[in-house]
Amino acid sequence: MKSCIEFMAGRELIDNKIEKFDKNPEYFHTWKLSFKNMTRNINITPSEELSLIIEYTTNESKKLVQKLRNAYIENPEKGVAEVWTKLGERYWSNVVLTKAYVDKLK
Repeated sequence: MKSCIEFMAGRELIDNKIEKFDKNPEYFHTWKLSFKNMTRNINITPSEELSLIIEYTTNESKKLVQKLRNAYIENPEKGVAEVWTKLGERYWSNVVLTKAYVDKLK
């Protein structure tokens, strides 16, 4: 019961401070750091972390996380690691960031 109450209190804190990631590479790193900072001090399981990542992503990033959660349903710890790796590759690589800034300049 105590863990449920802690989780709900943590969720309330997160709900008020984290915006959804909308696939814009310029904001990925900031969003990821905010997410990690908000979830660091609450005691959540890897499965709960995956659910929260799904909740706070949209569009293609949300679909990617959902697919990875399903692929790693038996090993959520590995799923969390894979989610952050794949999101980083997709939204935080030098190529992606360079393209985003060049497109913005155009």
